[in-house]
Amino acid sequence: MYKKLILGAITAIGLVEYRRFTSLSDSISANVRNFKLDFKGDTLKINFQVEITNNSSKSIDVEQVSGKMFIGDVLVGNYNTNQTSTIKSNQISYLPITATINSSELLKNVDGKIFNSKIITLKTNAKIRFKLIGLLDVPFFIKNQVKIDASSTINSFVSFVKKLKDMFG
Repeated sequence: MYKKLILGAITAIGLVEYRRFTSLSDSISANVRNFKLDFKGDTLKINFQVEITNNSSKSIDVEQVSGKMFIGDVLVGNYNTNQTSTIKSNQISYLPITATINSSELLKNVDGKIFNSKIITLKTNAKIRFKLIGLLDVPFFIKNQVKIDASSTINSFVSFVKKLKDMFG
């Protein structure tokens, strides 16, 4: 009898927590705003804001934002930031992100590639913490993909790559 009672309680708690988790994941979204490339020395800096909308009744903690930048289908590089931020319930928050792609990674990724696209794609993951039963932190990710038409930025990028190739031969 006690086994059935304990099993029933664990099942009920599991179902409630699963419903809370799916409701939370449906209530949170991320988008990229104010995208800019900055060329400093031999590094490429990517500056943008991640707009996170929290339509849930709980505050959430964003621990990390990472992703990949593509021009057309050419991988330019990976970016990662370990910026922690709390987003209160029913609010929109803007996380400023500055990510750096070093010249060696950049040159390795673009070597021999032709940039025939004027579209920059950012594939971003935001790592969120979910409290299971109010005690145990469980991470989950919000994924987003943004395409940016950036003709003049691409031209600046191609000239930056040419300078890097001249510097590092």
